Amino acid sequence: SELKICSLRSNHVGGIPWPLALSFAHFVADGGCPMLAGARCIELGAGGGVAGLAAAVAGGAASVLLTDAPGLLPLLRRPRRTRRVLQLPRGAPRLGGRFDVVIACEVIYGSPSAPENGAPADQGPLLKTLLQLCPEGSSTKLVLAFKSRSPEDDRFLHEDLLPLFDVEVNGHSLQNEGVLFVGTRRPVSTAS
Repeated sequence: SELKICSLRSNHVGGIPWPLALSFAHFVADGGCPMLAGARCIELGAGGGVAGLAAAVAGGAASVLLTDAPGLLPLLRRPRRTRRVLQLPRGAPRLGGRFDVVIACEVIYGSPSAPENGAPADQGPLLKTLLQLCPEGSSTKLVLAFKSRSPEDDRFLHEDLLPLFDVEVNGHSLQNEGVLFVGTRRPVSTAS
């Protein structure tokens, strides 16, 4: 199947397809994410929806819910294969239903590349959303494509987020644009 990519003239960073999203789409088209086949998926911070649409078109996902900020909703509604689009601010309340796969492509960004250039991005709302969508001990898989841009974003990924997951795919290169992590949330540990 052919996937046509659209962009939106705006000041929003999600208005154009980022290279890592395109690399992820190629990876999916090459059969790199078999967990997408037949899965109920949600893509966080979809931008133009490249990763989520690749999951639907090339990955064989049963359904994909694309989410992003209000300014990008017209772009997400444009592709014909898009059935459901939702405005979902980071840290949003629980969504109804359970997802098999949470796709998060280039959602960790915003911290300056050097501390003297400003404060790190607040990743707390993103972490809260990811933890809500991937409950402890569930089979929901997080498929996270990440491009390293700053030490603070790297720290968030490796110290705050990934330790909460049993990681099956750890840093698989996506055409040198970034890396892929796939995992499920660790079960609640019980102290005896």
